[in-house]
Parts: sequence; structure tokens; C-alpha cells
Amino acid sequence: MAATPEPIAPVASSPSPPPAASPSEEPAPPAPTEAAPAEEGPSPSDKRDNFKAAPKEPPAGEAVPKEKKKGSLGGNTFGFPGVRPVLAQPAAQQLRLHFLDVGQGDSTLIECPGGERILVDGGSGIAASASPEGARDHLRGVLGNSMSIDMVVVSHPDRDHYNALPYLLEGVQVGHVQVVGAAGEYSGSFVTWLAAIPSSRKTRITAESHDPLDTPNATMDCGPATVHVLSVSARGTPDNSPKNSLSMTLMVSYRDFDAILTADATFVTEKKILGRYPSWWLDAELLKIGHHGSSTTSTSPDWVTATAPDIAVVSSGFDNSHGHPRQTVVAAVATKTGTAAAHAFRWYRSQTQPEEVADYKEAIYGTGTSGTIVVGSNGSDYWVEQER
Repeated sequence: MAATPEPIAPVASSPSPPPAASPSEEPAPPAPTEAAPAEEGPSPSDKRDNFKAAPKEPPAGEAVPKEKKKGSLGGNTFGFPGVRPVLAQPAAQQLRLHFLDVGQGDSTLIECPGGERILVDGGSGIAASASPEGARDHLRGVLGNSMSIDMVVVSHPDRDHYNALPYLLEGVQVGHVQVVGAAGEYSGSFVTWLAAIPSSRKTRITAESHDPLDTPNATMDCGPATVHVLSVSARGTPDNSPKNSLSMTLMVSYRDFDAILTADATFVTEKKILGRYPSWWLDAELLKIGHHGSSTTSTSPDWVTATAPDIAVVSSGFDNSHGHPRQTVVAAVATKTGTAAAHAFRWYRSQTQPEEVADYKEAIYGTGTSGTIVVGSNGSDYWVEQER
């Protein structure tokens, strides 16, 4: 990937909680286009849903550059007390994805089986249901005494994906930072925070690129797990949300378990990914629903068909002015996901018409109602833990 070194500037003073990202109407939709033994997981209790990964093979005669499996849901439901100290202590050789409750924003911590940590985004609109304080407490609980993260990825230059990073990472040692987009597209305290990191430890990505199917990303070390950049800095027409189309979209794979992290990937991003990888390879256990569940920019029918997730997660504020996630998007993803123990879920039928389901039984979870969500896997079994 093309990289431009950043200048070094003085270290910023102790950050305070970031300002809320300004709300905006959803844009009008674009014109239609053509379309080894398993490790034991955490102790069970009432806030954990358990699932089981199963082998999946590509079509007969198609080459298989890397092992790729598809999971299937199990019928049992377990849980855990939902307390941060419990969430914070993963067993060895587990992949854990922490979808932090940052309100109307996005932040995902990848805990790799070998102990490496990658933070993807850290932004917040500070919706009524959450503030970055809770996310920072959870993050610090996970980091423990080391207070270090190997890599921070800023998927694209939307404030609700980066404006809270100086606050979330205050006092945390960061190994390397990858930032998507030009310097002029970023603002606020994040600019000062980034400038304080030596140029040798940061990379700016402006050129469109992706990783070949058989070649995991060389810069994102996740131990025995692998990371593929499926798209970054995508551009295309028509595009009603070009900044979001730049989103770095990742696939994180550990043995039989695959997760796709979309950031704010749009129809343009999805179409490019679908054009370069076979559907059987994109088939994933976990999908993070794109752009907080927007119906006008993301999650096309072809994308849902190809990714065919068993479980899905959406990051959005409990009360938000965007109408995220939209009910039509959730319903489309639910055609692929399995069932789960009853849990609260909230969607919007329109931008101003929320609807909450107290006993939702699809394996789709939202940070707005569940709080911080942790999906863990030993490469065979996988489970979902909810904060509330």
C-alpha cells in the first residue's frame, strides 16, 4: 500500500472527551446498478450465546489457495455476567473481537490469539446511551498493565470513526498507526495526537489497494490469525457517499472462523470486493454491518448473499438522528443469520421512528441495546458476550 510519512509535532496535552460528530441526513440512494483440539471458552452464564463452526468447501474444481470454512449455528445458549473484568480476561489461543459501545460511532478492538492487539477506529457521536468513558474503561480493562496496542487503523476520515482516539488511547503506547485518506480530511485533537507519533510508526494510505486472496496482509500481525484488507480507498461511480467508500474493509480469519469488518463500506466498496473475491471465500461467520446499518449507502442484496453471516453486529447509538440501523437492512441480514437467545434489539423504520424488540431471537446484536459486544472464537467454537 502506498504510504506517505507524517511530520512530527509536539505531544498534545491530556485530552478531554471529544465533541460529538455532527448529525446528518442519510443521503438519497444511488441509481440502481447491476448488480488442533479446541480450547475451552469462558465460563457460561446468561449473557453468552454459543455457536459452532463447521467445514465449508468451494465449488468443485475451484482452487483453494487457503483453507476457508463456514460456520453453522448451534442450538445451545449460554452466557456470562456481563461485567467488564470478566470480558477483559481472554483464554489463551482465542481470537476476540470487542465492538466497543461508543454511542453513534465505531470502534473495534481485535485481540489476536497470540496476544497482539489491533484497534480499528475510535470515534463517537456520544449518544444518550453511552459515552467514550465506558468504552475507555473496557479498553483499559482488556489492556491491563501493558497499556499497549500494536496497531491502530483509522478506516476513513469520518469523525465518528476517529475523533475519540486521543481520549480512548490516553496513556496507551501505540506501535503503529495506519490512516486512510489525505491529511486535510482530518480535524480536531486527532491531528495533534497523530502528529506526535514518529513518522516511522505511521502510514497514510491514499491509493486504492487490496490483499490477494492467498496473501494475508503483511503489516497487520495477528499471530496465528490472519488479516486481509479486502478494500481500501475505493472509488467509483455512481457514489452518493464517496468518503465512506474509502473505508478499509478487513477479513480476520482464525482456523475455521472468519469475520468481516466493514467500517462504513458502501455499495461501491461492496461491489469492488465482490468483483475480486469468490463468494465462497467471502462467506463469513461474523459480519459487522456496514455504516451503522444505513439503508441508503450499504449492505446490498449481493453483499448479504455472498457474506451469508451466521451472526452480525451493528455499531450505533441507542438514540441517533440518522435512523440507524434501518429495519430493512436488519431484515435482509436476518435472512442469513441463525437464531439466538432472546435479547433486546432496536432498529428504525424511518429516520425518526425507532422500534425496540425486547425478545429479539435473530443472531444480530447492536451496541445501542447490548452495550459492548465481544465475539470470541477458538477457531472452531465461537460465542457472543453482551455487556447488558
